[in-house]
Amino acid sequence: MRLYYYKSPHGNFGDDLNEWLWPRLLPGLEAKHDETTLIGIGSILGKNSAPEAKRRVVMGTGIRRPKAAPIIDGSWDIRFVRGPITASALGVGSEKVITDGAICLSLLSWPQVEKIHEVGFVPHYHFVTDYPAVLSLNQGFRVIDPRLPVEEAIHSIRQCKRIVTESLHGAIIADLFRIPWTRVSLYSWQTESVDVSSLKWLDWSLSMKVDGFPSVTSALPVIRRPLGRLRAVPFRWRLESTLGRLISKKASAVEYSLSDEKLLSEKIEATHATVEELKRDYL
Repeated sequence: MRLYYYKSPHGNFGDDLNEWLWPRLLPGLEAKHDETTLIGIGSILGKNSAPEAKRRVVMGTGIRRPKAAPIIDGSWDIRFVRGPITASALGVGSEKVITDGAICLSLLSWPQVEKIHEVGFVPHYHFVTDYPAVLSLNQGFRVIDPRLPVEEAIHSIRQCKRIVTESLHGAIIADLFRIPWTRVSLYSWQTESVDVSSLKWLDWSLSMKVDGFPSVTSALPVIRRPLGRLRAVPFRWRLESTLGRLISKKASAVEYSLSDEKLLSEKIEATHATVEELKRDYL
């Protein structure tokens, strides 16, 4: 079984979870069912998802835009989807809604981690790729590079008592490990577009009954052009003086979110049952 997911050339732990998680959770699956593709973590359900596959298995995936949702036929095996918006766009029942596929991390064993940072900030990977100076911010919070290897990124998040995040999977991982989090929207809504950035957050937050709206929305200059890095040089002062203070202020002032413990347990139980069913059917 092949994996279908978005692979950033710079790395992005939310997407890279696919190649890290599924072989651990479903060992041996890659050696079977050559004509089947597993579509897992990410906002990647569309009309051209895994176009060469004869069968597609969906495990916690979300759509990017409703109008681009695929037409579901007998070649699709939908085990669960990210949220109710995705379910509605695909025309499947609410019983297919669990939450984002990253919840499958709960089915693995994790060691205890010492909390050494009061606040961690997880920027969107576009942000740190275009503005690497953000990684050097040091104003009372730890900046976590979303391009880190999966285990390192998760470990860094777990070392924090609270998380301020622009990355959706920064919030998902924090919530899963019971770390209060709050969302900020600084750059991704410009590079991904407002509708894509908002939809994926809303889809997930509805599944977990949490507030996925940003506590802060700000517009940073978009420099995604060949000479963009040169334009970013004079922006460094603004990162340090403006963004640094903004994150520091919000880290102490905003109300943080955390899903209900009972609801999360129910989601984990449903995920475990779904994964076991998948194993019986394909392994």
